[in-house]
Amino acid sequence: MAYKPNKKLSAEKQALHAEAKRRFDADRSKCFQRHLREVQGEKANREKLKFDGTERIVRVPIEQARAVIEDHEWFGTTCPWTVASYALVLHGEILGALSLSKMGRDASNICGEANADKIVHITRGACVDWAPQGAASKLIRWSCMLAHADKELRYSVFVAYSDSEAGEVGTVYQAAGFRYKGRDLGRSPDSFHVDFSPPIGTESEPVTSYKLNHDEKRELYRRLGWDETKGPPRLFLKRKGWTPEYVYGKGVYVLFVGSPEERAELEAACKYPDKPYPRRNGEET
Repeated sequence: MAYKPNKKLSAEKQALHAEAKRRFDADRSKCFQRHLREVQGEKANREKLKFDGTERIVRVPIEQARAVIEDHEWFGTTCPWTVASYALVLHGEILGALSLSKMGRDASNICGEANADKIVHITRGACVDWAPQGAASKLIRWSCMLAHADKELRYSVFVAYSDSEAGEVGTVYQAAGFRYKGRDLGRSPDSFHVDFSPPIGTESEPVTSYKLNHDEKRELYRRLGWDETKGPPRLFLKRKGWTPEYVYGKGVYVLFVGSPEERAELEAACKYPDKPYPRRNGEET
């Protein structure tokens, strides 16, 4: 999906996102989120903090996680399917936050139908620029441990994604001990999704291939002016000035949590073998 700042953010925050996008387009040696964190850090003008043993990872309401996630995350939004949010807190300040979400059955079938309820996805997450070194991997790993220990949740398989469109290779997941399973699992190599970006100057939001493919009654197309007399819906979008965006697969990382016996059982049930970690230059270790 072509990047577009969340319109619900303030004009000031949208401007910071736009500046990060400008830097990302000029320098892809760092992911978009790193650029955004640096832009936010320049504005805050704070020294980098250090862990001192008082830091905590705690479960928090999504409202408390929202500010960090929306200010510092690639999408600039929180996920609507969030089931739990966690925060890294140091001296009473939230320095990072992430959200766990339940996705569709296909996405949760990585270890077979019998284990689908044990699987959850890390859908959003970010840390502030002045958070201590290693904050992101600490937040990720310990949030997963807490979600497994939580009697309400008891998740054992945590799935995370690195988004090539955002310049991500999953470095923080590698540091947190996740296993790399490959790109866009279940699809052929070099497969892609086709999202659509609206004509320049319009107020319409971009639409994903997921939304289009699951719009069985074609209500989204109809809101954009399509009907059965106007031919294939996607061709209609192109004629109306919408631009197809080819989005290649995301890297998939998995962390198994539990007793040695639980982990071994889930690892054996996983449909996809481990692969070497990818590097930013496209090579594998």
